[in-house]
Amino acid sequence: MVVIPVETGAMITGLARALKRANQTTEIVGVIPEGSYLYYDNDKLTDIGMYKMEGLGSQYQPPLLEKRLVEAWISVKDVEAFPLTSRLISKEGLLVGSSGGAALQGALIAARSLKKGTRCVLLFPDSARAYSSTLLK
Repeated sequence: MVVIPVETGAMITGLARALKRANQTTEIVGVIPEGSYLYYDNDKLTDIGMYKMEGLGSQYQPPLLEKRLVEAWISVKDVEAFPLTSRLISKEGLLVGSSGGAALQGALIAARSLKKGTRCVLLFPDSARAYSSTLLK
């Protein structure tokens, strides 16, 4: 299982293609903010809303995203992502942005379905450096 936060769709699409070429049983899980255009519930688009996470989600259908390559979508709320972002920075020393906290929350949810002996890889897409004026105050 590979858990990947989604914004433009380029990273998840490219990685999914390569990983599935190497091993067709690799499960690709996309993490999106609740309220993003990409927020799905039972494969139906739900209400588009507001969220504060930066570097994650979209307000339109990203042209680079190949949804057929993603087996599962996990939506994360701001109130779930931001505390985990702070914890990753303060306790783990990982300078991640809010998308990193969302990615971790998505991985924690996705990992519940893992079978014994299955691996889960989580990607942090960026660092907090770009958000230092807002996130690291």
